[in-house]
Amino acid sequence: PERNSNSTYNLFYQRIIGTKTLLGRKLLNYKQREIEYIVSYIRSSGNSGLIMDMGCSTGQFTRVLASEFGESHVHGADISKKSIERCQKRNPKLTFRHIGNGFYRENEGKYQHVLLSHVLEHLDRPAHMLKKLQSLLRFDGSLIVSVPQERIRGDSAFPENLYNLIRFRFANVHRIKHSLGSLSSLLTETGYSYKNHRYIHSIIKAKNKNVLGITVSWFAPNWLKPNKYNFYILVSVLSVTIAHNHLEKRLKDFEKSIPLINIAMRPEK
Repeated sequence: PERNSNSTYNLFYQRIIGTKTLLGRKLLNYKQREIEYIVSYIRSSGNSGLIMDMGCSTGQFTRVLASEFGESHVHGADISKKSIERCQKRNPKLTFRHIGNGFYRENEGKYQHVLLSHVLEHLDRPAHMLKKLQSLLRFDGSLIVSVPQERIRGDSAFPENLYNLIRFRFANVHRIKHSLGSLSSLLTETGYSYKNHRYIHSIIKAKNKNVLGITVSWFAPNWLKPNKYNFYILVSVLSVTIAHNHLEKRLKDFEKSIPLINIAMRPEK
C-alpha cells in the first residue's frame, strides 16, 4: 500500500540507503563495480532503447545510467511518491515515474532494459512483480536483477533494520533471502530465459574465469574463493529469446555467496 511504503521508506530511511550506496561506490567500490558491470552489459547488448531503473529509491543508479546513456534514455520509478518527488526535484532533467494505478499499462513495451537493483528481496511476492515487469519490456528487452546473497535474511540491511527497531517497527526489510539457484528458478518459473550472471565481491575486485559459458568470480588465495563466508552481490542477466537449457547442470558447481546480478530477457508472446 502506498501509505505504508511512504511511512517505511521515509526521508531518513532514504538517507541511510543513500549513504550505504555512496560508501559502496566510493570507499569499498563494490557498488561502483556493480553499476560498471550493468553499464558494460547494456553497451554490449545495444542501448538504442529506453532504460528503466525500477525501485530507483534515491536515484543514484538512475543518475549514473543517465550520465552514460543520456538523460532522455533513462527513466526511474518507485512505489514511494515522496522518493519520486525528491528525485525529480534533485534531477529536473530526468524522468521519474510513480508506480501507481495505470503505470504498467501506460508504459507497456516501452523499455529495452529494466534494472531491478536490490528490490526483489524487499517483496513478499517477487513472482508477481516479475510477471508485471514483462509488460514493460520490448520484444527484445532484458531484465537485469541485482540482489544481496545473505547468510541470514537481512544481514546486509543491518542499518535499515536497526532504524526500524528504533522506531518500533519489528519487521525485517528483507522479506526473502535469494540465492543464485532460487533466483534462477524464480525467473524461469515466471517466463524469463537465463542469459548471464556475475558475482560482485563486496571487498575485493575479482578476476574472471569462464566456465561452461558462465562468467564466475575466482580468487587465487583459498580463503577468497567463492563460498558462504565471502560477501558478494550477484548480478544476473536473463533473456526472453535465449533458451534456458540445462540450467541446473550449468550452475551446480556454484557455491552460495553475498551480492548477485542476474540478466534475463522478456518471454516471447
